[in-house]
Amino acid sequence: YASQMGYMPEITTAYAIAAEGADIHKTAAEIMNEDSVSAVSASADMRTRINNMMESLNYIILFVALCAGALAFTVIYNLTNINITERIREIATIKVLGFNSVETALYVFRENLIMTAMGGILGLGLGKLLHAFVMEQIKIDLMRFDVRILPFSYIFAFVLTIVFAVVVDAVMFFKLKRVNMAESLKSIE
Repeated sequence: YASQMGYMPEITTAYAIAAEGADIHKTAAEIMNEDSVSAVSASADMRTRINNMMESLNYIILFVALCAGALAFTVIYNLTNINITERIREIATIKVLGFNSVETALYVFRENLIMTAMGGILGLGLGKLLHAFVMEQIKIDLMRFDVRILPFSYIFAFVLTIVFAVVVDAVMFFKLKRVNMAESLKSIE
């Protein structure tokens, strides 16, 4: 550089690639022995540290996903239970009119499945905004997370929500079968 340009600039940063199979730490120690070098960092060490952090983060993500699933199941179960309890006279009337258990269940649970689907669609949009906000808040100097959600994740989340609703409806089917028509219709509101 000096022979071509006529002067030698002050070098503040230099990148070096170690030879294939070389001991990176030994090479870094040799570079540090130079008087003009104040610090050396090996990108392989950084890569190892980041991979270890990401593995730890995977466990946290799994835990949060399981908690979110448990919360979704609990909310859907409670809403379905309240819906059945509040409509007990209506359900008894339907049974008196001759609807069998499956027809009664389809009548009651159709509303739950439609509301679950609408909530799932709305939740996907709001979830994307929440994800972008959270990812913006956890910026650090060493790395930055990409705000990207794969299309499969949207499909998986929506299908899982519907599966939770179907499982809750299957459990609540037995509560519908036990509705006593005579007792429900003679109760005073």
